Amino acid sequence: MGVPTLADYEHISHIQTEFDELVNTKYLQGIQEHGGHLWEKPLEREAINEAVDQVVYLITLRDQIDEVCKLALKGLDEEMDARTACFHIIQTLGRVSDHEKPEDDGTSKKQLRKEMERWKEIAKS
Repeated sequence: MGVPTLADYEHISHIQTEFDELVNTKYLQGIQEHGGHLWEKPLEREAINEAVDQVVYLITLRDQIDEVCKLALKGLDEEMDARTACFHIIQTLGRVSDHEKPEDDGTSKKQLRKEMERWKEIAKS
């Protein structure tokens, strides 16, 4: 077992801070939507529904990560130019829409190939 590092403590602090903000917002939003006094409400049905939602989100997130890895590999293996691969990665994660796709005039692919050739020559020498 390892000893926690400063980075570990910073990470848990980040998680705690974000969770605190999220739970505060969600709890107050729930009061507005469903009324207060949560401790007086029947929760078992709602808890099961929330658990099902969480599993659906986790499976979808796993599938998104799998797709992103495939796209990154296509970019690395030159099946797709890096710019297009990056766009599809961002799109898969729901961070950009189709109309925001950057224009590619072909120069980025040419530059990438030129750079690869340069590194191959350096490796030979």
